[in-house]
Amino acid sequence: MTGLRMSIFHLPKGDFGIMDQAFQTRYGTPHTTRDVPMQTRAGAVFTNTVKTWTGKTLTIRLERYSNKITHGHAAIGKGVYLDEFLRVQKEKGKDAAKGL
Repeated sequence: MTGLRMSIFHLPKGDFGIMDQAFQTRYGTPHTTRDVPMQTRAGAVFTNTVKTWTGKTLTIRLERYSNKITHGHAAIGKGVYLDEFLRVQKEKGKDAAKGL
């Protein structure tokens, strides 16, 4: 297979609003918006906002926070690749939590 499969952009958490506005201007209201409770390794509890735009070919996923509360990320990719990436990241998080 050739062409774009997936790209991930890491961004300072302060840029979440800018990216959100840019995606909404171009693609309209997100197809899904979820607030996901999360917890840092130090025990701080916070809410991560996750927005998803799903098109015929690509999916865009914007998260206020990534693996650090100081950064967020945007992922743009073909649905199956993005889904697999997110599944693997979730498993890595579970494995890391076991070591604490």
